Amino acid sequence: MTRQKLPKVKLFYIVEITMKIILAAIEARETGVLNLSNCGLRKFPIGVVKLAGPDVKRINLSGNQLESLPTDFKKYSKRMFTWKILLKIWILVEYLNLERNLFSRFAVALVELPELKVINLSNNCFQELSVEHLDRFSGNAI
Repeated sequence: MTRQKLPKVKLFYIVEITMKIILAAIEARETGVLNLSNCGLRKFPIGVVKLAGPDVKRINLSGNQLESLPTDFKKYSKRMFTWKILLKIWILVEYLNLERNLFSRFAVALVELPELKVINLSNNCFQELSVEHLDRFSGNAI
C-alpha cells in the first residue's frame, strides 16, 4: 500500500490551523475565552477542551463549517476526563458565538445551559428555528 502525499499547500494549512487551535486553547486557560473562529472546523475538536481547561466562559466558533455541537455527554463517558471538562465548560459558558456555520437544526440542549446569556446564531442554514427556543435569552440572543 502506498501513502498518498498531501500537497504542500494543504499540509501547511493543516499545520497552521492546528497551531491556531492549540494557541487558542492555551490562551483560553488565561482569559476564559476560547476563540476558534475561522478555523475551518467541521466538528468541535473535543481534545481542545483538555487544553483549554474548565474555566472557559466565552466560546467563539464563528466562521466554521459546524453542523452540530457535542451536547450528548453520555457519548464521552469512556473518556471521563474529557467528559467532565466538556460538561463543565458547557455548564459555565455565558457567551456562545455560532455565527456563519452550517447549523440546520437548533440544539435544544443549548437552552438548558444554566449560565448561557448570549448566543449568536446569525447566518446559519436553519430550516426551522422556533422563537420558544430563544425566549429564555430575553433579548440577548442575536
